[in-house]
Amino acid sequence: MTYKILPIPIPPPTKGFTQQLAPFLKFAKFFGRCPLDFEVISKKSQIKYRLNVCSISFYASLILALLLNTALLVALVKYDNVFHNNLFSGGGIWPPSNPSDEYFRGRVSQLVYTLANTMLPLSCIFVFIDYFLAFFKASELANWLNNWNIIEDEMKQIGDQKDVKQDKFRYYFILVFAFAPCMLFGTLETVWQIDFDYPIHSLLSIIYGYLPYISYAIEDSKALLMLKCLQLGFQRVKTDIDEHLIDGRGLLPIRKIHQVLIKLRAQCDKCGDYLATQQLLSILLTMYFMALSFFTFVTVLGNSRDTEGAWNMITFSLAWPFFGISRLSAKVWMSEGITKEEKEIAAILKTEELKEKNSECLGINAYLKELSKVCKLLSHHPTEISLKNYVKLNNALILGVFQQVFTIFIILMQFRMEITHHQLNDSQLPILPRGTTPPSAQQETLITRAGIIIGFLRVYA
Repeated sequence: MTYKILPIPIPPPTKGFTQQLAPFLKFAKFFGRCPLDFEVISKKSQIKYRLNVCSISFYASLILALLLNTALLVALVKYDNVFHNNLFSGGGIWPPSNPSDEYFRGRVSQLVYTLANTMLPLSCIFVFIDYFLAFFKASELANWLNNWNIIEDEMKQIGDQKDVKQDKFRYYFILVFAFAPCMLFGTLETVWQIDFDYPIHSLLSIIYGYLPYISYAIEDSKALLMLKCLQLGFQRVKTDIDEHLIDGRGLLPIRKIHQVLIKLRAQCDKCGDYLATQQLLSILLTMYFMALSFFTFVTVLGNSRDTEGAWNMITFSLAWPFFGISRLSAKVWMSEGITKEEKEIAAILKTEELKEKNSECLGINAYLKELSKVCKLLSHHPTEISLKNYVKLNNALILGVFQQVFTIFIILMQFRMEITHHQLNDSQLPILPRGTTPPSAQQETLITRAGIIIGFLRVYA
């Protein structure tokens, strides 16, 4: 008599962090922001990333990045007010003028108009730097991602395999929080100057309007996903420790826990080093844009001539500070979450240490000694995401940003008062001699920008 044993279905291995991040990195490839190759590790649901400068993927990303940056550079030179009347003019390719821009320029002061038009050029310069960093630091990103495969293999030795997912965070939070506002701002910028009667102009307007915001969203999303991986890593270790103690499996595998925690902390340091340059520039740009938005709001609202026909600028100046500080707050929130998870692990291990001190089991001294080392490491040197020791992503950073924002705001207000004072004095000067021409609008723009730069240098010297 024979019995047939039904096969027990073996659940597929849970997706590792490297595989969960793959859809986002593939999306970044479409914009030339990820020159890495993907190699699936069989039977592990993990992916190995590598930088191969001879691969088709690398050259495809490089060519796409060069095309987009070239188009953005042409648009920057064409649409920036300094070069608007000098290059790429005529030929019936470009519209004669932008009615919306001319209408806005006639309703606001020269200072407000000049400052408002520095935002998008600065964002374009930031895009160029981002693309350079994406290729320059690609190998560093690949190493950071591949380290997760090793860490996850060691985590399996601590406890049961856990299904740690970030799908909701990636598909809902990232799309709604990071990309939706950027697409809204990009649409406003594009509608401002697009004219479908001129195809080349329309294409450059779309690239000029959307690419800076998409680039900003991709880099911020990458930072948030990297921080989320670190938070989930500490969270998984805490869950394994909790389950081990609740189930009464005996002493903790403290040596393996210690090794995993050290590697997770090293991942935090490498994450901060990788994000340092891009995030520092992002913070500086956020401070300038927030101060500029507050200044524009106060100036336009306080001047009856500026208020007429400029409500769209008031709305934009109100929306941008919330947008900028919310992006920074999200990264600080994720970083603080990593520190919080580690503190909870330290509290659990400290409780275990106190409980086992009265035990007389064989080998308990070595166990307590290792446990004490881990507790001291986590308690005395908590993990924080440091951008190469320039700043730390913690709550104090938000207060520091607001302090700098209001400092820049005061500088701009003082500069505006100085310009108003000079205009009053100039109105009392005699008529210019024959043959002397007053400065053009383009020259006034250059003079205003130079004065702003000199004002900032005086304060920060």
